[in-house]
Amino acid sequence: VIEELKAISRKLPVTGVALRGRSEMCLLSEVHTQQDYRLSLELCERLKRDGRCPFFKRFLEKEKKLVQRLRHLMKQPLLASEIIELSRKEGVCPYEVAKLLLPQVDVIACSYMYLFNEPIRHRFLRFLGKDLNECIVVLDEAHNIPDVAIDSLSDVISVNSIQHAYEEALIGPISSEARFFLRMWRKAIERLSKNIVEDEGEVPRDLPFKICEEVCNASLSEVIFELEDLGRMVKDMLIREGKLPRSYASRVASFLKLWQYAYDRDDYFFVLMKERTSRGESLKLGVIALDPSPLIRWLSDSVHSLIMTSATLEPVDAFIELIGISEESASSLIVEPPYRRRALCLVTRGITTDFKKRSEAMYSKMVDRIVEVVQHTPGNVGVFTASYEVLEGLINAGLENELKGLNKPLFVESPDFTSRDNDSLIEKFKSFAHKGGAVLLGVQGGRNAEGEDFPGKEMMSVVIVGVPYAKPTPLVKARIEYYEKKFPGKGRLYGYLLPAMKKASQAAGRPLRRLDDKAALIFMDYRFATRPCRRLLPKWIRRSLKVLPDERGALARELVIFFRSSN
Repeated sequence: VIEELKAISRKLPVTGVALRGRSEMCLLSEVHTQQDYRLSLELCERLKRDGRCPFFKRFLEKEKKLVQRLRHLMKQPLLASEIIELSRKEGVCPYEVAKLLLPQVDVIACSYMYLFNEPIRHRFLRFLGKDLNECIVVLDEAHNIPDVAIDSLSDVISVNSIQHAYEEALIGPISSEARFFLRMWRKAIERLSKNIVEDEGEVPRDLPFKICEEVCNASLSEVIFELEDLGRMVKDMLIREGKLPRSYASRVASFLKLWQYAYDRDDYFFVLMKERTSRGESLKLGVIALDPSPLIRWLSDSVHSLIMTSATLEPVDAFIELIGISEESASSLIVEPPYRRRALCLVTRGITTDFKKRSEAMYSKMVDRIVEVVQHTPGNVGVFTASYEVLEGLINAGLENELKGLNKPLFVESPDFTSRDNDSLIEKFKSFAHKGGAVLLGVQGGRNAEGEDFPGKEMMSVVIVGVPYAKPTPLVKARIEYYEKKFPGKGRLYGYLLPAMKKASQAAGRPLRRLDDKAALIFMDYRFATRPCRRLLPKWIRRSLKVLPDERGALARELVIFFRSSN
């Protein structure tokens, strides 16, 4: 955004600044390395308050001089990296420098969290010096907004956090009732976990209330109050010892507050999840919102105007209804994408990831067709599967060995990758764009299928293997039932079909990032050609979608003609 604004500012007088999260902009390693925004926020505030942040101290000393210098710098839009570099040279806090700029600029580029996370939003607006009704808000990649709102309205903690809170309670000034509650709550959850058939199960919403009433002789509100007090004491003690102010009692209290709020609401679901990682199995407890509309509608009603943009909002009327904005207050504009005539859109018959039809023969056919695509693409190829299970099926069917025969390296994403691991994987994959090409294997809905761009030869063909329908877990079923009750006849559409097609559409768009990009989009599942799926694809894909016969060589013929004409 800021790079484009810099280009505009050469012709029109416009100013802007890009914001990152507080920890990302911090020059102190103990804050910069924190991934938990709550912890980084609290640590930052305490270090400033106690006079232990040298960068904040120097900022206060130099503030008047900085204001003078920033007046000159503000004549052009500033990237977050430019603010950080300037602050590093001056030895001052980049976040405080950014706060000085906020009230002075025309455009602010920031993450969704600056508006969707309540504590962050309050601070942001205070620094901005404006009310929301004075702001025009543009939400790019707006197809993500329902999920962002759901995440902001929900909370998840590990059962280990409850155990750690209990351990804090053993050494802290807390009543025996509150201590006993933590112990009994953890035991009750562990008992429930034994009845989970697969990876997820519903939790009785009255569970913590019943434990309080029947076992602890205390109200849940009293327990929460005591845990908050204990949390403050633990944090103060850790700060005095020069340690991070992390309190599990405080974290559990925050979670229980949301549970208490959501207890009698039909738009929340209480879930217990088993997660398997490289470090073993863990149990997580979630209070999950089913409906994003309360938060999005509140934002829409609060701002001067709200503009949402995305290449995958169709059908727009369904999106508007889903996010809770009235049709009277909204209007839509569908712009013909510049790359419609520069994309080859194909569907293959005879192939599906439908669970009932999966077999060794089906996976072998998928591998055969993927190899056909790779063989006839003059650049990198992306393959995005419906799930990690399908991804593993392709590897077990010999995809890597087949690609070795073509001298095409295979790069496979993993759910266990850190951000650094994934960045390294993508950098290596992209480096083959002009060296014979390589193949990236990932999942639809994953970080590379939605958060990464592959222009030019970095991805000239993308294969969408299967429709990424969610597993029919208790949470998915609850969401379908909720939407069916709210929008009769549309529960399955809003809770099951649309989320899957959004993921597929996003993955399909990874190679088309610039005006001159050309790419082949292969939907490798016959269901994409059926009405339930096809009608939910973006119009520019629907109109040019060609269904191929179930025969070897059909893909090759189309790709040869397409790339020859492209050249």
